[in-house]
Amino acid sequence: MNGSNFHIHQSCPQCGGTVVLEETDRILQCPFCRVRLFVDQRPHFSHVLAPHPDHARKDLLFVPYWRFRGLVFALDGNRVAHRVLDTNARAVEGLAGMPSSLGLRPQALSLRFAGPEIPGRFLAPSLSRKDFLKRLGNGLRGRLSNLSGRLFFQAFIGEALSLIYSPVFREDEALVDAITGRNLSAEKIPQAGTQPSSGTAPPDPPAFRPTLCPHCGDDLEGERDTLVLFCPNCHSSWEMGPSGFHPVDTSFAPLHSQGTAWLPFWALDIRCQGLPLETADDLARLANISRNMSPEAASRPFRFLIPAFKVSPKHLLLLARFATLAQPHFPPRGRPPRAPLYPVTLPAVEAFQFTPILLGAVAAGKEDIFPKIRDTRFAFRDKSLIYFPFRRLGSEWIQDDLGCAIPANALRWGRRL
Repeated sequence: MNGSNFHIHQSCPQCGGTVVLEETDRILQCPFCRVRLFVDQRPHFSHVLAPHPDHARKDLLFVPYWRFRGLVFALDGNRVAHRVLDTNARAVEGLAGMPSSLGLRPQALSLRFAGPEIPGRFLAPSLSRKDFLKRLGNGLRGRLSNLSGRLFFQAFIGEALSLIYSPVFREDEALVDAITGRNLSAEKIPQAGTQPSSGTAPPDPPAFRPTLCPHCGDDLEGERDTLVLFCPNCHSSWEMGPSGFHPVDTSFAPLHSQGTAWLPFWALDIRCQGLPLETADDLARLANISRNMSPEAASRPFRFLIPAFKVSPKHLLLLARFATLAQPHFPPRGRPPRAPLYPVTLPAVEAFQFTPILLGAVAAGKEDIFPKIRDTRFAFRDKSLIYFPFRRLGSEWIQDDLGCAIPANALRWGRRL
């Protein structure tokens, strides 16, 4: 993986000016009219590779490719294996001559959001999103080094999963690449059918939602790649849902020093059915650590604490492990600090999917606990967002209450995931 995002060219919905977005951007900010809009497309983003101007025509056929970029984790034998994965694969069968992968085209060529304004026909994927991820999972042994062959659990975290459509057309009964003009095969292009599965309709375009506080109407603040926006007027926090913005319970840990970076963590209340894991004392026994806790502290409800930002697999495990084992308890402070807040780039649903991996990482007897994790049902109960202050020391950011640190360049690299 080269750590670079591809770029998407989009017309501003308000003034029509061209805005260039990175793959990770969720805020469209027009440099011409200054409008700020949240970019939302469910269940995944759909992009189109632009054909060469010499081959731009109305009878184009757009062939879909699944693209995955994110972190892969596996509970293997008695250890946690992980890596960063960036791959794409053709999402339809039966088109002889079409390459199985787009290679580096998404990084090298300009893209647009797919929508009805783009002339041509769009093939519907015959390979579903679920089956694509299943194929990735089945191929883990070729992507994760030194696996023992005893995979108990695997998870894809922080993924950017999208469809990328590549244009082709038919000329003299040959299938022609509309980007290079090269003949791909002599096989006929499938004709539009009458069945809904023929998928000739283009995907729905993304929705562009105003970044206004639903509570007070003030402008919401946040960096271009954030998933959670903050209102400076009523001090509320909001994330995008299927029907618009909805509130996020957010608090801030005590500040002990100046010159800090405020990093977000998801605090997840999860029931692990079949495992005795309800309190901080239960966690200490599972991890086989000795902690001098008062009876009150030992009986506090246990919470997973997972970084709410993308970072390398190694540092995600490290930060989540230290934060979860620390189980910090402090009076919550709802008013944000007068300092920039690091953007939330890892959604809570993916932090939830990471919890079995984290549980395996903190457990002492891994050979015994891994099979139990595989058979455990994890049920989500509640979530909140906690910002912790990290102080700079040399090339690292350090959090004293959690007892952990992260290199400053790891944060910079994580913004590119």
